[in-house]
Amino acid sequence: MRYRIWKRIGRGAPIVGAFLLLGLVAVYDHGNVVTPRTAAAQTVAAPATRLAAAATTQRPAASKPRIGGTLTFGIVKDIGTPIPFVAYTSTSQYVKDNVYEPLVMFDHKGDIHPWLAESWAPNANSTEWTFKIRRGVKFHDGKELTANDVVWSAKHIMDPANGAAGQGQLSSNVRDVVAVDKHTVKFILPGPRGLLPELFADTAILHVEQEMQAKEKVPSLHAVARMWEIQPKQVYTVYGVKESTIKEKPAALQAFVKAVMEATRIMYSDKAKVLPIMVKHTGYPEKIVSETYNFLVKSCIWDANSGLSPERVNFTANLMTKVGNIEKGKAPNYDQIVDKEFATKAIKDLGEWKGPVCPTAAF
Repeated sequence: MRYRIWKRIGRGAPIVGAFLLLGLVAVYDHGNVVTPRTAAAQTVAAPATRLAAAATTQRPAASKPRIGGTLTFGIVKDIGTPIPFVAYTSTSQYVKDNVYEPLVMFDHKGDIHPWLAESWAPNANSTEWTFKIRRGVKFHDGKELTANDVVWSAKHIMDPANGAAGQGQLSSNVRDVVAVDKHTVKFILPGPRGLLPELFADTAILHVEQEMQAKEKVPSLHAVARMWEIQPKQVYTVYGVKESTIKEKPAALQAFVKAVMEATRIMYSDKAKVLPIMVKHTGYPEKIVSETYNFLVKSCIWDANSGLSPERVNFTANLMTKVGNIEKGKAPNYDQIVDKEFATKAIKDLGEWKGPVCPTAAF
């Protein structure tokens, strides 16, 4: 059944009270906490399977791991794509963290430790880094991990044609990757990169409010990538309804679209009014919510008009096709999924938002 989108696509969330939950950010601490996973951190994460046994009666002895079997993992929705290199949601990451592994890993103190790589060393000026790959690591099909697998993973990410989320970050730090021998990989860089291992370490994703809260405890924490900067044209929030709902409840839909548009404008113009609502519905301390609010407003994270631009919708449809979420040749076009009637009328009633804070085009 065809769906129409009557939405406000910001680069984050449009609803007061829920806006904090959609600003994603990858962060890194130079020495004190486990750092979140960035897209680039998976660039050289050769897909060697973490052998997790599903204990049906009792857990196997630690010294005798059981290879094979079935692991049942409950999540709230489908992961979309198992491809580790494309942009992902937190739901997908829960699964991928148990399937794909990095060359090096942070511990709970933020120190780098060997993982798929057992050792690494730079040349005299850190323009080349050589990693020794651990021997005996097996893929799920029994094939041994080699330097060629790491080279393939890195070059796949660095090729812009593959749409990898970490392409920009890896390409800006690595010029070439070569297999020196079966278990040795050399990364050739465009210049000195003293923290290349940190770039490759296993990390994760935080919401902006989580970043702010973490910084309260560890001031050295800092962001290395923000999802809305990596893919600024992607649709991050969408409301979809059936054709029957549009026909049966047009007045309700119109009221909702207008209310959401008004709510976003209030967020930009009246912090004192919306801050208590956000604190109440998120459960975060007022200081954290206030800092998050200030940051997201400064970043113009929401679209205060319709958010229904063809550029955003078409980019996302093409991206979903590229990563396999939509079958090739089956991506809907803009006119098939967007009904501009509700947003157009709401803008007519409210007037087009032109700032002074974060002016956005009507469509």
